[in-house]
Amino acid sequence: MSVCLFGIFASPLVFLITPLAKWLRLTPTALLIAMSTISVAVILIQLSVSISGNQRKMETLVRENALLRESLGISMKDKQSDHSK
Repeated sequence: MSVCLFGIFASPLVFLITPLAKWLRLTPTALLIAMSTISVAVILIQLSVSISGNQRKMETLVRENALLRESLGISMKDKQSDHSK
């Protein structure tokens, strides 16, 4: 969503991007597309890192839960016993 808004609001500001584009030997449109692509890549990397962190936290919680059940002597029912009732 932010990339779309950037594209909409950046189009009238092409005169600000034109000197940078000329310095990089690009057209202003190509520079805007490159900036949009880079911003999307950064967002995707950030989301990937966040998801990895959440997965590690979930694995830790599952292990702690299993250790707690073991220390309290709580046994889990088999799936077959649930279906037979």
